[in-house]
Amino acid sequence: MIFNRPPLNGSSEVLKFLSRYTHKIAISNNRIKEYANGEVTFEYKDYKDTNKKGIAKKKLMKLSEEEFIRRYLLHILPNGFRKLRYGGIFASNKKKESLSVIKELLKKYSHQIDAWYLRMRKYVEVLCPVCDEKLKIIFNSS
Repeated sequence: MIFNRPPLNGSSEVLKFLSRYTHKIAISNNRIKEYANGEVTFEYKDYKDTNKKGIAKKKLMKLSEEEFIRRYLLHILPNGFRKLRYGGIFASNKKKESLSVIKELLKKYSHQIDAWYLRMRKYVEVLCPVCDEKLKIIFNSS
């Protein structure tokens, strides 16, 4: 079974989504509010529910200890992957500027990127982390 989410609205949405996960640990101690009767209560930000200024509202979620641990383990990176740190194009003070530069470069060099990808994809083998089957890579240049 393959889980497929609908695409995010544009590159700025992708950048916001990724930046929430690339610079932080899975959960800090101060966000865990209670552990009792085999359940963990913790605080999270609901990015779909915002105030008038567009700031995500903080809410509480209660999960069984098994589900909490399962979700926590999903944040462990596979072998060979590295967590991004506070620098480069994802640095907080550079996001907007970086995004505009990236958009311009993509417009200017998109035909070269498409050609490079088509040449290189035959060398890339991506295996499913669940079943170890080879995944088919589909490239959409639009």
